[in-house]
Amino acid sequence: MITKEFPDCFKLDDILYHYCSLETAIKYILCNGKIRLSTRSKSIDPVESTDIFFTAGGIFQPDDTKNDSLEIQKTEEIIKKRIKNTKQLCFCMNNKDLFINNSPFQQEEFFGCLKPRMWDQYSDNYKGVCLVFSLSALIEKSNDFLHDFVKYQSYNELSKNDYHIDINMLRSICPKQYAEQYYEKKVKHVLFRKHKDYEGENEFRFISTSDNEYEYINIDGAL
Repeated sequence: MITKEFPDCFKLDDILYHYCSLETAIKYILCNGKIRLSTRSKSIDPVESTDIFFTAGGIFQPDDTKNDSLEIQKTEEIIKKRIKNTKQLCFCMNNKDLFINNSPFQQEEFFGCLKPRMWDQYSDNYKGVCLVFSLSALIEKSNDFLHDFVKYQSYNELSKNDYHIDINMLRSICPKQYAEQYYEKKVKHVLFRKHKDYEGENEFRFISTSDNEYEYINIDGAL
């Protein structure tokens, strides 16, 4: 089945969709002119909400063992706090693999706003709404939040992350500096992954790791 009922702007790469209940759309998004990021640790997806665990290794000096343990503990606490503070905002994209070039017709499955499972799960069992946004406009208004496409992985791939603290390197810099570097190199990419079972969502995600209790994106001119 194909359709030509959608305006051309819905076929652009710049389009994002956000499913939510009617109450959330009217009372909290449209009336306030902004959309809130949700706390990641409260996600129902265990890949997103499960705490992470660290190992540590290196050449221990007998006299420094106690001090090393304290530095490792401080580093872990800084990284875990930043992850706990993570807030995210999730959108759905069109299925670009189904786009028909130079044609006014597109399969319904191409459009990110026509996903039955998402209407069921995220839009109040088909009674909610799907809001349509400009990706470039949201990025411009997103306060330098991290943003990227979600990568879909198997359980085996999801379990391969090695949260390992290098004691020798930690001795050369303070825990805060080590934690910042470690987060950038080892942890940040984990915020943009889900299990392959969700692959049909074609998700794009905004991330904030600030200490603020709430973070928002102004949607003026983006909706």
